[in-house]
Amino acid sequence: MARTLRAWAQQYSQGMRVLRRGDNLSVVGAYVLYPVTNESDANFFRPPSTTFYLSSGQADDPFQMALPGDNTCLSVYVRVWTIDPTVLRVSTLCQVLEDMQLTLQRMQSDYPEMCDLYALIVHPRHQEIQRALDFELIYQETQHPFAWMYVAIDRFLQLSIPRALAKFNIEETSEFNIL
Repeated sequence: MARTLRAWAQQYSQGMRVLRRGDNLSVVGAYVLYPVTNESDANFFRPPSTTFYLSSGQADDPFQMALPGDNTCLSVYVRVWTIDPTVLRVSTLCQVLEDMQLTLQRMQSDYPEMCDLYALIVHPRHQEIQRALDFELIYQETQHPFAWMYVAIDRFLQLSIPRALAKFNIEETSEFNIL
């Protein structure tokens, strides 16, 4: 996995963010916004279990990263999103999501036509949080809890994150991992 993340960073590091504690700089989370080629878009409408590369053991990644300046890149995949449950608070989650909004805004200069944001949900409980962020369910597997969710980037960028997450009591959640 570390090798794969390093390879992604060599292709486009601007979409990769590492979250660290302020006191000791220990890593407590990360997210990867992965701009995909036009040919990769079809994967968002296939069963997630067949395209979930990092844990599937597949030799070939079904998603190809679009290079900066690719005007045919329409979609960004939230490829990795994880936060250590020991530091997870609504305030922390808001900070991460607001940072994600800023990162997407910066990415728009490299991918001027991008307009779609996709996320893979691996736990049903996380769908409720994604829906609060205006994501829509577009593909739910029947044999697994995996689901593809979608939101227009413009809509996500306009969202007030604190208002969207105000109803959640995440402090009592023992785990949180959105991929």
